[in-house]
Amino acid sequence: MPVTPLEPRRPWKGKRIVLGVTGGIAAYKAIQVARDLTRLGGEVDVVLTRSAERFVASLTFEGVTGRPVLTDLFSAKGVALHVRLGRDADVVAVAPA
Repeated sequence: MPVTPLEPRRPWKGKRIVLGVTGGIAAYKAIQVARDLTRLGGEVDVVLTRSAERFVASLTFEGVTGRPVLTDLFSAKGVALHVRLGRDADVVAVAPA
């Protein structure tokens, strides 16, 4: 079925994306990546390294994705969060790479 101009294209709808953001001056570009993937229908889980937190705020990513940002994969009690993220993800990306 063709997409009409009034229908948004959502090729990532229902896809789980883990976006790992590393420290570096280009980390701010990951905000646009997260925004675009979310607008295209993706469920984006952002994981920030400690160094990345010095360049970009987790609150910004929460605002564009509507999801909590992960900064400590070992703080959840009884849950191996890093395992769950990898298991449930359709795509894992790291930016800046």
